[in-house]
Amino acid sequence: MEKHKKFKNGSYSVIVSVLVIAVLLIINLIVRALPVEMTQPDISQDGLYSLTQTTKDALDALEQDITIYLVATGGNEDSTLVKLLERYADRTDHIHVEKVDPVENPGFVTQYTSDSVSENSMIVTNGERNRIVDYSDLYEYSYTDYYSYQVTGFDGEGQLTSAIAYLTSDETAKIYELEGHSETELSGAMTDQITKNNMDIETLNLIQTAQIPEDASVILINCPQKDLTAKETELLTEYVENGGDLYLILSYMSEEHPNLDSVLALYDTRLEDGIIVEADSSMYYPGYPMYLFPTVESTDLTTDMRGSGEFVLLPVCQGIVFDEDEENEELTYTAVLSTSSDAYSKVNVSSQTTDKEDGDIDGPFDVAAIVEKDDGETASKLFLCTSAGFTDSTINEVVAGGNAALFANAVTWMTGETENNAVAVKSISTDSLTLTSAQLNLWVSVVLIIIPAVVLIGGIIICVRRRKKR
Repeated sequence: MEKHKKFKNGSYSVIVSVLVIAVLLIINLIVRALPVEMTQPDISQDGLYSLTQTTKDALDALEQDITIYLVATGGNEDSTLVKLLERYADRTDHIHVEKVDPVENPGFVTQYTSDSVSENSMIVTNGERNRIVDYSDLYEYSYTDYYSYQVTGFDGEGQLTSAIAYLTSDETAKIYELEGHSETELSGAMTDQITKNNMDIETLNLIQTAQIPEDASVILINCPQKDLTAKETELLTEYVENGGDLYLILSYMSEEHPNLDSVLALYDTRLEDGIIVEADSSMYYPGYPMYLFPTVESTDLTTDMRGSGEFVLLPVCQGIVFDEDEENEELTYTAVLSTSSDAYSKVNVSSQTTDKEDGDIDGPFDVAAIVEKDDGETASKLFLCTSAGFTDSTINEVVAGGNAALFANAVTWMTGETENNAVAVKSISTDSLTLTSAQLNLWVSVVLIIIPAVVLIGGIIICVRRRKKR
């Protein structure tokens, strides 16, 4: 009887152990079936591996299969990039990720490009078109001197989402940046917004060419320091009257600019005298009342920005005046960025004080606006911002990319695109814990299988030894 009881108890222990192992195996299978975002949470400060809503929307809208080939020799894959690719593939069945070892398959890359492809570069293709995402474009660097540098940003998502948008788009907009008037060159942050939206940008010198290319989607004029010539004004006027779009970023000019004013007048728009000083301390950069944090108005350009609470920083602005004519139904004016009612424009820009003086103009003011001109036959758009710092990279960093977001939103609005598909570079400011899929599976196996198995086997061994002693 005693022997039968011991056997019964031992059998019960084995059954319980088997059930525990079975439950652990089932849990492991369930965990493996869960989305990568749940099993491998992104704990990095800036979400290096998490997909932005822009990317999620783009992936959810896919109707064609796209394959992403990661070109890397075995064991040398960039763990950050691998983690990001897993999230792309996990989001939709239309994305397929494959690893290609150039040593084992040396002729693979030549099917897509005759150029050399560096380690951890990607080939994104839908079978008909393809784009090479070079590894050198995935990271941003800050150089302390000729020999030393540090990684400051990761642009993997921005480059991948741009490549996918390129494969699924039918047309490419062409933006021409006017030169010849000491304009400010667009910063890299702004040109990235254009290229990531798969638009082309070229310079245009109307003094030399005396014609606007027929493929021009938008003419961009960025902070000219000299007035337009009469011929340029004539060309731009004809361009607008034929439905061309203008993207104007203007800064305060001490000299008069009647020709530029005449272009603004095509949209019944002009600039207020002086430079704006903001008196509401919550709406300017601390200590700098001419560096404005304007109110982001509710427009087609700013819906996503208002939802995410993004800021824009504009140093040294002029007010925009729209000379509304109730009888002119061709023009529709919409404020994009505006000051508080406490703001005022200092007419005497040489004044030694920012305090309000006699002759200064009371606010509020619009510092960015859009005007739509439609006469029933042709339609033209104007985006106007009155701060040279709008496109400055340093200013943009202060507001975590808010200026670049608005810049891109305005470009896509003008070119007729429905969305801004540009994803900003993600800052690498702190170290983050990252596990590859293989590493995660290893730890899952250790925690859920190996450790319980060791405990079970140890228990069985102890039970057997005790039984022998009895």
